[in-house]
Amino acid sequence: MKILHVIQRYWPYTGGGERHLQEISERLVRRGHQVTVYTTDAFDLELFWNPRKARVAEPSETHNGVRIRRFPVRHLPGGRFAFGGIRRAMAVLADAPFDTTVVLRPLAGYVPWVPDLARDLARTEERFDVVNQMNVCFESLLIPALAYARRRGVPMIATPLIHLGESERSLVRRFYTMPHQIRLLAHADAILAQTTVEAEYLRSRGISPERIVLAGVGVAAFRASVKATPPDAAQTAE
Repeated sequence: MKILHVIQRYWPYTGGGERHLQEISERLVRRGHQVTVYTTDAFDLELFWNPRKARVAEPSETHNGVRIRRFPVRHLPGGRFAFGGIRRAMAVLADAPFDTTVVLRPLAGYVPWVPDLARDLARTEERFDVVNQMNVCFESLLIPALAYARRRGVPMIATPLIHLGESERSLVRRFYTMPHQIRLLAHADAILAQTTVEAEYLRSRGISPERIVLAGVGVAAFRASVKATPPDAAQTAE
């Protein structure tokens, strides 16, 4: 089976979601599947709004059998102020007493802005048998992944990683639970929930229980040496 994963960052970065998907991807390879990861070239998360932060230099490579393609993060004029302003405007629009998804969805495409990834998924003739996008907070990656799956007629899986531990009014939680994000999840063929709390929340927002799979989180022991930047990361000029 040919599997496409889409995520905001991947190896050599070793964050929670990134490490989770790396473990899944490499286990699938060991079982005989072909796995490709589409991701950004960000090493530092701050690169999404600050062009001076670290990027991973190599646009494509294979690591432990997983093919990785990295697409460059672009920036609107205003950098961090534009990114932060759009995100906060989206949080306000999400709380409006009327439907604002027609505005929220196009705004989401800029936070982060990865136009080459969206363009590639819109044009590629490569056929994957299933697509999985991880982390609904980065819906600029979920939107093109979902469009590719529909265009090619293949199953779409979403792994939202919704942050429900925060208070209901916190920006962190609101950035994972906006109306347009829930609507995008509703279009997935399956949603992988990590906990019963997350699964119940998705049901409470109208997601069909038949589409929710309680996947849990596998735990594996590993050793990692985390550095400020990896050996192959390219720093922009100071």
